[in-house]
Amino acid sequence: MAADPVKAAAADITGDKVLNIADVSAEINLLMADDAATASHRVYSRRGVLPSEGTYGLALTGREDGLRDYVMTLTGAPAFTSAQMDLRLPAGMTLEGVALDSRAADHLVEIFDNGGGNYRLVMFSMSNSEFRGTDGELMHLSVSGVGTPEMSGVIVADAEAHAMELKSAGTSVIE
Repeated sequence: MAADPVKAAAADITGDKVLNIADVSAEINLLMADDAATASHRVYSRRGVLPSEGTYGLALTGREDGLRDYVMTLTGAPAFTSAQMDLRLPAGMTLEGVALDSRAADHLVEIFDNGGGNYRLVMFSMSNSEFRGTDGELMHLSVSGVGTPEMSGVIVADAEAHAMELKSAGTSVIE
């Protein structure tokens, strides 16, 4: 979390004492409000991250020129505008690239390298556009090296800054 508690408190738009993708959605709402009165009267629930019936999975889809390609899929996910997830790569494996699938509207993906093969991936739209559909491919990962990547902490948020955590359906690797 943030090293400066004052900055962390200011960034916690939803007021649930946890910084996550719901705060990003809330911040975008505040920035895109039609007027100051709308922005100042918006109230977000302090409910934290709720569980969802939706699941995510990671599957190896191919190998070429020393790279291994994985696809992240969602099943039964709620409608969402943004997402975050943690990716852990084993020693000797390197993240070479991340690409959103065609379900993304005007979404961006940011990759934060937390060291030791640990990454936080954050996907969002500056207009809080929803991803198209709730089932199917969400993104593609390209890695080099040997091992199996692990994904955890997959949280999606809707335009109203409600955060929901998806359950893992596992990683599929056929060698």
